[in-house]
Order: sequence, then C-alpha cells, then structure tokens
Amino acid sequence: MFQKWWQAVVLAAALTFFLLLWHYLLPSMLSGYDTAGMSGATVLEDAVRVHQTDVAFIRRPLCTWTIQFLVQNLGWSVAQSFIILNFILIFFCNILLYILAKLYLCSQREALLSQILFTVSFSVLFSFFAPVYTYDDPLQYFFILLSLVAIHFRSSLCIVPCIFLALATRETTFFLFLAFYALSIPQKEREQAFEDIKDIGLTDEELKGVNAIDMLVIDFASLIPLGLASIFYIYFVNTYFTGVQIEDGRFWFWLSNFQSMQFATETLCTLFMVLGLPFLITIYGDDDKHAILIRNLFFAIILNTLAVLIMTKAREARLFALPLMLYFPIAGRLLLNTLAKINIKKIQYKLLFVLVFAIFAVFSFTMYYSTDSGGAFRYYQLYLFISLCLAFFLHQAVDETEPIVATVESIESAA
Repeated sequence: MFQKWWQAVVLAAALTFFLLLWHYLLPSMLSGYDTAGMSGATVLEDAVRVHQTDVAFIRRPLCTWTIQFLVQNLGWSVAQSFIILNFILIFFCNILLYILAKLYLCSQREALLSQILFTVSFSVLFSFFAPVYTYDDPLQYFFILLSLVAIHFRSSLCIVPCIFLALATRETTFFLFLAFYALSIPQKEREQAFEDIKDIGLTDEELKGVNAIDMLVIDFASLIPLGLASIFYIYFVNTYFTGVQIEDGRFWFWLSNFQSMQFATETLCTLFMVLGLPFLITIYGDDDKHAILIRNLFFAIILNTLAVLIMTKAREARLFALPLMLYFPIAGRLLLNTLAKINIKKIQYKLLFVLVFAIFAVFSFTMYYSTDSGGAFRYYQLYLFISLCLAFFLHQAVDETEPIVATVESIESAA
C-alpha cells in the first residue's frame, strides 16, 4: 500500500517550499505585505502578541505555547518560530493526507493528487495573506488528520489525545464530531443495523433511501473516546481560563458580513472560492465508495458555514475550510472520477462559454473587492475568475450518464 511513500514525501516537500516561496514573493504576513517600513517579523510578532492577549484567541493557546517553547529553548525569534512551525505542520498535513488517501483505498496517483489539491485550495494557497490571517489552523488540521488515522485503526488510546489536542487548538473541531463518530462505528454494527431495517419489510428500492443508517447506530464503544476528549477539553479550559469570557457580540457578526453590497459580495465570493469547486467535484465524482465520509462532509459544511456567517468575519476564508479535512483525503479520486465523466460533445453552444466567461471576468475584476486584502486582492480576483470558469465548465461538460471506469491502478490499490 505504501511502497512508493517516498513520492509523497518529495511532493510534500516541494509543495511546502512552493508555498513558502509564494508567501515571500507576494504581499503576505511573511513579507510584511510589501509595505514600506513594515517587515514580516513585525507583522508575525504582532500576530503572536494578539493571540496572547485578545480574549477572542486566548482560549486557544497550543500554537502560542509551541512558539514560545521554540523561542525559549532553541533561541529562534518569534517570526522564525512562527514560520518554521507552520510550514512544518503544512508538510506533515500533506503526508497525513497521503496516508489517509491510501487507507481509504485510493490509488497512488489519486493520493498524490489529493496533496496538490490541498495545497492549491484557496485557504491554504493564501494562508498567511490578509484577510485569511492563518495562525493555529495548520496545527488544528494536523491533529484532525491524525485523529482520522487513529479512528481508521480503531485506536482509542490515540483517538482521545488527538481529538483533545485538536479541540484545544481550536474548539471548532466540535463541528466534525458527528463525522468522527460515524467513521468510528465498526462495520459489523452497520451491517447489523441494516439487517434490522431489512427485517421491517422494506423493498430494495426503499432500502436505498436508508443510506444514512450509520447515523442511527448507537455504538457506545465509539462514543467513549469522543466523550473523554470532550471532558478533558472542558477540564482544560475551566482549569487554565476560568476568568476568560467569550467576547461580547459574537453572534452579531452576520450584520457585519452583510452590512453593504461590497461586504455581502465579498462574503459570498469567499464562500464560493473555498467550497465551490470541492462541492461540485464531490457531487460529480461521488462513486458511493466513501458514502459515510461524504455525507458527514456535507453535514459539517452546513453546520460550519452557518457558524462562520453568524459568529465570525466571513472574509477570513480559512474559517470555511474546516470541513474540507474530510474532503481532501479522497479529493484526488473524486476529481479523477469527475474528469472521467466529462463529455465535450455535450457542450452544444460554444459561444455561450465566451459570453459567460466575459461576464465572469467583468464580475471578478470590477465588482469583487476584498475589504482587507493587504495588497493581494488582484490575486483573489484571478482565483475567483478561474474558479467560476472551472465550475461553469464542469456544470456544462460533465455527463452524469457516463460510467466511471476504474483504472488498473485503482483496482490494484483496492486489492
């Protein structure tokens, strides 16, 4: 299964180096937004200082504690510690995505493609740009992916600390709990529940409507690790942050996100750039082999998106991306499945593409603006334009009647 693991390591290193170079060459936190008189070190030191003192962030101390540990014990500066920590975490997230893809029976090509799709996703490609402002998200992603690996091997001793650390990094990990639980249920419990449903006397056609049977199984053994992780997290917060209160007005951010046409446009475009293509690829590429993962992905997207729109600044694109940790391990397979369904002959009106792409260009480059871009909004506009064009192309070219032909590599991987 992992015979060619070195390819994943080389690709992860190359992608991480590309991201590092990308952030230094363009106006990001690392380059000081290319602003005269402002260095990247100053920006990063300010970011760490804010997370040490601001009530909105002080209850998420793991990343800050790790940076402080590196500063105190290795003699690195705050900026060096921030950069090295986060880009090492991005590298290992790539490795974990490869491992998960292989565990989910994806081929070598599909697993490597998943790494690439993770790196070029909007929230990762622009991680340390304004207004994405990534801080502790790579650490959260790392522990979430590690949790999924532990869940696959049914290792409660690993599941509990991994999920606890993901929660301690960012409490939004709770939005993935239903997915953690559904993936933890042993196959024999699912099969027994399905047999119980069949005993009711449903027809084969009606049985297709109970694909969500895994959501109905009460498996207490699978609930215990999640419960313990939650208890440890509550104890952790109550022990170290008893005097810290949730900031006032948290539930009124939706007014800010839609306060004007410009803000509303930015909010909806940010949502699309993060989730639009992954959603379409999942819809078109779903081959029923990862039904549990995909159902919980959609549920997590709905829950997380509502929370972001209501309780946070939606322009911080990384906040929308949390559920995609369930998508990226199988993203390569879903994309190849989607591409296999493309039928160019289905496109009848070629001039329609020219007209629609022209409309997308006008909208992306004249009507969409970032309210806090740090000088990088032109890159966001280009990303939005490309995303809109690709989404329209998939919508027009994908033929749902086309069968998904399994490659020899996929068959060997599954075996």
